[in-house]
Amino acid sequence: MNDQDFLLLALKEAQNYAHVTTAVKVGAVITINDHVCATGFHQGPGTDHAEVMAIKNANGQLDHATLYVTLEPCNHYGKTPPCTKAILDAGIKKVVYAYKDFNPDVKGSGAEYLKANGVEVVHQPLDEINDFYLPYDYGYKHQMPLLELKQARFAESHIIGLPDKRLMITDDKVEAWTMSKRIKADALMTSTQTILIDNPLFTIRQGNETLKTPPLVIFGQTQIPGHYRIHKQEREIIYIQKDLESNLSKLYQKGYRRIWVECGYKLGHYLHQNNLLRNIYIIESTEPHGSLKSGIKSLDVTSMRPESVETVGLCDVIRYKISD
Repeated sequence: MNDQDFLLLALKEAQNYAHVTTAVKVGAVITINDHVCATGFHQGPGTDHAEVMAIKNANGQLDHATLYVTLEPCNHYGKTPPCTKAILDAGIKKVVYAYKDFNPDVKGSGAEYLKANGVEVVHQPLDEINDFYLPYDYGYKHQMPLLELKQARFAESHIIGLPDKRLMITDDKVEAWTMSKRIKADALMTSTQTILIDNPLFTIRQGNETLKTPPLVIFGQTQIPGHYRIHKQEREIIYIQKDLESNLSKLYQKGYRRIWVECGYKLGHYLHQNNLLRNIYIIESTEPHGSLKSGIKSLDVTSMRPESVETVGLCDVIRYKISD
C-alpha cells in the first residue's frame, strides 16, 4: 500500500461518524513499516480529534510511525488542545495529510509548526478527499450548506415531466449514480409538489436493500399525508414553508453541510435564480421520446458552459458549476 491507499483508509475513518455535526469530520491512520497499527476519527464537538484518538489507540512507541490524516492537523486551542502537540509528544516523525485546513485563521500553520519541530510533513491531495471537504470550504465562505441539484430530462425536448404525472426518464445505472450522490449528503431536499406527484421513497438503496434514510427537507405549504412513501421509514422531516434562505442558513448552523436536491422546475428555478446552488446535474436521456411534444421544461442552462459530461447507462450526466 502507498500514501494514497492509507489516506483513503483515513477517509473511511472520517466517514464513520455518520451524524450531522457542527464539528469537522476527520479520519486518521497510523502505520509502522507500512502496516496499520491504529486508526481514529473525530466523534463530535469536544471529543478527541482523529489524530489524538489514533495515537491513544496505538498504545505503543511511535517514533518510527507515519500518521496519515485527511485534514491538516490543527495548531490552536479550541475545545481540545492542538493536535500538533499530541503528534510531537507521541514522537511521530512523519505526517501525510490530504487537505489544507480551510479555516483562514489556522490554514497552513499546523503543517509549518510540525516542520519547524523536525517532523517530515507531506501534503498529498486526493480528489476523493477534496470532494469530502468541499462543503466545509464552501460553508466557511458562504455560511450556507452546499446545495447540489439533480434534474432529469429528455434530450430532444428538454422536458422533465408533465403536470400531475410522473415520468421515468433514467435507468438502473443512473439510479445507482444518484444513490452515490445521496449518500454523501447530510440531507435530501425536495418540494411538496414533487412528493405529491412522484410519491418517492427518498432513501439510499442498493438493489432492494435500504442502506440509509437521511433527513428530508421539504419546501412548500402542504404537509405530506401519512400514506405517502416518505413516511414508510423512520426519518427526520424538516418542513420549510417560507424564508428559504434564512432556514437554509439555520440548517448550516446546526451542522448540515451538504444537501442533495431532487425537485421539479419551480423549486429548482428559485434556487438557481437566488444563487443558492453550487452544482447542477442535468441527467439527459439519449433515448428518443417522440410522442412527448410539450410539458414542464427543465432549467435553462443554455448560457452556461458544462463543467463535465459523463455517460451513465442510457443517459448523459452534465454538470454545471454555479459558484465556488
